[in-house]
Amino acid sequence: MNKIDQIKPEVREKKIKNSTKLLNEKILKNFPNFKSTRIVSGSAATGDIDQLIDAFKQFTGSYTQIIEQKRNILEKEKFIMSIDHCFQEN
Repeated sequence: MNKIDQIKPEVREKKIKNSTKLLNEKILKNFPNFKSTRIVSGSAATGDIDQLIDAFKQFTGSYTQIIEQKRNILEKEKFIMSIDHCFQEN
């Protein structure tokens, strides 16, 4: 959630908590692939992005471990390359 600086400070935490609960209970629960989704709040305008930075650090740390594990497995397999883009010559 961005732009939290636009919420009055005295009600900010409550609104963030309620919005996070609503998003988790009403929306994200319907998407099984998003079970590990973490909702963070901040303000790009004020530079209050600590939660976002922490979330990226946690994600990239675990993601790096997963990639290394998969790489070790895939290095022993036959290589198959799919074609992502095809461009026509002029």
